[in-house]
Parts: sequence; structure tokens; C-alpha cells
Amino acid sequence: MLEKRFLTHKLHRVAHARHYAVSWEEKLNIPAGTSLHEAKARCGEWIADIENRIATLRAAANGEGQPLTKHNAHALAGRWYSWFLAQHESDSESHQHWASMGEHLIWDIIYPLAPNEFHEDTAADPHWEWKEAAEIRAKVRPVIAEMARTASFLVAESMTLTPNANNLFLDVVEGNLLAAFARLEQLARGDFTVDERLHAQRSARGTDVICSHTGF
Repeated sequence: MLEKRFLTHKLHRVAHARHYAVSWEEKLNIPAGTSLHEAKARCGEWIADIENRIATLRAAANGEGQPLTKHNAHALAGRWYSWFLAQHESDSESHQHWASMGEHLIWDIIYPLAPNEFHEDTAADPHWEWKEAAEIRAKVRPVIAEMARTASFLVAESMTLTPNANNLFLDVVEGNLLAAFARLEQLARGDFTVDERLHAQRSARGTDVICSHTGF
């Protein structure tokens, strides 16, 4: 049993090195001058990400679904956005087609689920916060999964998510899906302006190391 545990432990380290180019210790660099509050927040998010990497590799090794943190879900949804555009950027669909896809999602799928009080006074909730309710999310997710082809994307990524992780992923994809429809509509109109969403970069890392994680 001890030998088996050691072998599994070693395999996780090898897998982590292969996927993330770090086999044992990883460090977080935060710029000098960062406030203590922000530094603690970054450190907490970073540790959660590292621990999720470990859980993901262990889940994959055991044939189980992979978990996601909110940060991971947004990163994965970002990759989905690039993938989805690549699937359709050579399509001959008209700009009206892509506009109608977005309108269908908003007005035919989400809007009818609004509570009566919203229909009675739409100005009371201009940002549609009602759609964040768990029961609304549960009804919208299957449609998002179908329209966004997330199952095909996850196969392409060789990923299997836990039910909770998949729900979190679909919730983030919803906003990205509308953005993808808008981008495809833009391209269909012949507007090839740079897609800022695709080119957004994370804040540059600084040089002051304040956190480290050895993992496994």
C-alpha cells in the first residue's frame, strides 16, 4: 500500500510538471506596493488555483470528474470562446442569423422565466438580477449547453467535469455565448476589428514573492 501511494504521488508530480511546467514548488510574484488586502486576496485565489490543479490531476488519474474554482471556470470559458469562434468564423451565415441567435437566447429562453413582479415593473431590476436565481439557472443551463456545444468543447479539451463544476462553467459561458454571437454577427458584416476579448491579457506579474506552494 505504501509503494502504491508513493507511486501515485510521484505520478501526480510528473503529471503536474507535464501540464504546468512545475514539478514541486511554485511561487506567486506580486508587485511591490500592492496593498496587503489585495495581496491576501491574490494569494488566496492563487492557492485555490494550485489546489484545484492538484485535484484535477488526481480526478483525471482516478477517472473522475474534475472540479473548478470560479477562476478556473472563467479561464475555461475564455478558452471555450476562442474555440467557438474558430468553429464558426468561416461559416457563410448572415449577420441576421447571429443576431437572431442572441435575441432568441435573451427573449425566447431567458426572458419568459422572469418572475411576475419583474414583468409588472421591469425598471425595478434593470440588470435582470432575477436570472441569477438557482431555479432560473437550472432551466437555462441545458439550453446554454446545447447552443454553446459545450460537450464537444470539453471532449476537445479532454475534460470531464463534476456536476457542480459543469454548472459553474455553463453559468460563465452564458455571458460569453452572447458575446460570441455578437462577434460572429460583427464578422458576418465584414467588420474585422480586433476582438478585445480575445486579446485581453492578465496583469503582468511583479517580482516580489510573497506566497509559495509545494503541493502534493
